[in-house]
Amino acid sequence: MSGVVLRRLSGAELLARQEDARRVYAEAFTGPPWAEDDSAADRFVLRLTGDALRDGFTAAGTFRDGRLIGLATAWTTPAPFPSGRCYPQAQAALGADRTAEWLCGGREVDELALATAARGQGVGAALLDAVTADAPGGRCWLLTSVRARNANAIYRRLGWTPATHPAPEGSGIVVFSAQLIRRALPSPARSDPPKYYLCVPPTSASVSWTTSPNGATPSSPARRCPPRTRRCCSSTRAWSPSSHT
Repeated sequence: MSGVVLRRLSGAELLARQEDARRVYAEAFTGPPWAEDDSAADRFVLRLTGDALRDGFTAAGTFRDGRLIGLATAWTTPAPFPSGRCYPQAQAALGADRTAEWLCGGREVDELALATAARGQGVGAALLDAVTADAPGGRCWLLTSVRARNANAIYRRLGWTPATHPAPEGSGIVVFSAQLIRRALPSPARSDPPKYYLCVPPTSASVSWTTSPNGATPSSPARRCPPRTRRCCSSTRAWSPSSHT
């Protein structure tokens, strides 16, 4: 990640870079398995205005020579659990009680997008860390397509754990969950989740950063990053949770 600067961004700061954000999004998701067209990037930019107003909205961007090469957005999942996009699929897989207990109020990672020049350098892992580091209670989650095999494998390697089982036909979505604060499993008074629902990413997987005048830069090589946080791959091309994905 030589020469790469990571910055936390407010909603207003990200909106001020809409064209850059659109370019990064388009580079990230026009290829397989997403195969989106330019109109999807346009919709992403339109969504940003509303997304930036969501409770707990946070974003991060990575820059090389002042040029945006990666971005991530996240927010607090509201209660009751949303009913649009692919949220119903996630709730059906987890059940209403577990969804309310483990996802509502947690940090929901919506977008993780990398420009072509940023891949394979740990940029995505650093962005994921940036938008989940202060997750409420350490709880965070995301969705990705079952067909995104590389993304699924990388999330596992980063310490994220699948909380749902993929469909037998190998399509649909999978929910990944991470517990970023070490704590005991829920007491017997609470519904006790199977171990694969929560996990603590190993400390060795963390990226160390040093302060620079314009943000932060990694002091050591970091992890590879997934090309996409999540995506709903239904035949109707429905968007994933928040409002797309």
